[in-house]
Amino acid sequence: MISINPRHRTFYRKVMGFVPLGPWRPYPSVQNHPAEAYLLDVPLLQDNAPRMYQQIFGEWLPQPVLAPRRMLIELVHYFGSHSSQADAQSIIRIVACTQQFGSPRRW
Repeated sequence: MISINPRHRTFYRKVMGFVPLGPWRPYPSVQNHPAEAYLLDVPLLQDNAPRMYQQIFGEWLPQPVLAPRRMLIELVHYFGSHSSQADAQSIIRIVACTQQFGSPRRW
């Protein structure tokens, strides 16, 4: 489900296959500009926008592309320094813990 500005409805309906879910109304989250609710699921995408469905789901990705990769420590510190959820000391402790014990998925 999404809400979009009515000016963009043609793209979302024709290209993406969304269907209207409700009338347009002002939304406080976009400074009371008009927006409309739309819905899309996989069967709707396949029926309403077969080209987009094929582009998204038409070819399986190779396994190496889907394998998780370790994030560089520099990036962890960079993103951690911009976090509103953790302070720098917490990030340092988390990095030290994962270096010692591995990924939390293995704990």
